[in-house]
Amino acid sequence: MAYNLTINFWGLCLFVPDGDTLWVLLPQTGGDVENPPIPGHPAVLYVDPAYRQPDSPNTTGAEELLGDLKGMDLVIGGPGNPNATPLPVELANVGAVADLPIDPTLLESSPGGATLTARIQLGEGTWAIPTTSQTSQCYVFPEGTSPQPLWSTLQWTMTDLPSGPGQPGDRLNLDLTPFAGGPFIRHTLYPIDGTIEFSVWHTDPADLPGQPPVTSPPLGSPSSHFAAYYILFPGTPANQSVPVSAACPSQNPVGATDGSPDSGTHHLRPVPLGLVPYTCMGPAQATPG
Repeated sequence: MAYNLTINFWGLCLFVPDGDTLWVLLPQTGGDVENPPIPGHPAVLYVDPAYRQPDSPNTTGAEELLGDLKGMDLVIGGPGNPNATPLPVELANVGAVADLPIDPTLLESSPGGATLTARIQLGEGTWAIPTTSQTSQCYVFPEGTSPQPLWSTLQWTMTDLPSGPGQPGDRLNLDLTPFAGGPFIRHTLYPIDGTIEFSVWHTDPADLPGQPPVTSPPLGSPSSHFAAYYILFPGTPANQSVPVSAACPSQNPVGATDGSPDSGTHHLRPVPLGLVPYTCMGPAQATPG
């Protein structure tokens, strides 16, 4: 039985197209690697509990913790080229701003270094903005440029699963494999009306599901936690610029939530109410070389 799979990415998740592989790298936080230090961001999976039970009639609308991604590899999806559809320009291009290549060991079969919290490999799919996003925010990035819409979240959808080793057809097995080797940890989800949906969170603990809304800082505030991405690019100066929140240009009206064009150049970047993207900014992109 085929089903569709939707994954919502929140927080510090770097999308890296590499040939026929699409990596999502979650940089380390909360240690001595970052300069300046950045508070620890949990890397976790959340899901509606109904997806954890076979034959659930419908979802509950709630989200609960599914598993910890720290130190884990996760491969999702089957054959096909996940990079057939280019990533949206509204994902901040960290590699272009740093003007440095990403650490190539992070894309090897066993990722090296101490700069990576978790890594995900995605199968072929399409991007969109989660429908829970309700407001818009723009940023100046890199320093000195005009304000532009940049997203704090990305939704990736794969259709007609399962395809891939070990997938039985009526469920999705999420096998978390430790970087250091050893047995994997399996979490099993079941389709409801032909769909499975879960979320990857790599944010400040205050942004996780179930936490009270946090007051957003004023325009002009830097997204200081965004600097965590730079540890994936060896040689990046400690004073490398980060996105700064700014008023959106009038030609970028608020409203679209499905990736459709607004001004012909950019898509809108809605921000979920209660999240603090002004600190973390959210998903970004880079190329290996």
